[in-house]
Amino acid sequence: MYYLKTKNTYKRSLTKKKHLRKVLFISAVIFLLLFINLVSYGSKTLVMEKVIVKKGDTLWSIARNYNDRNDDLRKIVNKIKKANSLESVILQPGQEIKVPQ
Repeated sequence: MYYLKTKNTYKRSLTKKKHLRKVLFISAVIFLLLFINLVSYGSKTLVMEKVIVKKGDTLWSIARNYNDRNDDLRKIVNKIKKANSLESVILQPGQEIKVPQ
């Protein structure tokens, strides 16, 4: 017995191919948008401001002065310590430190 393709089966196979192409295209666009988002998120640069330590300044007081968004001061102090490779929180007058913005 031979199987002959009728017009209906031919049309169905074409619509399946078109549907598959649409799904693949939409998936590729979504993947591309996610990839661009990840790349742009990872490339944010950190802006640093140089501060000269005055007598009586502490990491906590400097962190408080540069806390624009009301973040946790402990996190800001840790960021300052990391940015300046400080092992302790003791600062000397005249010392220049970088404060992340």
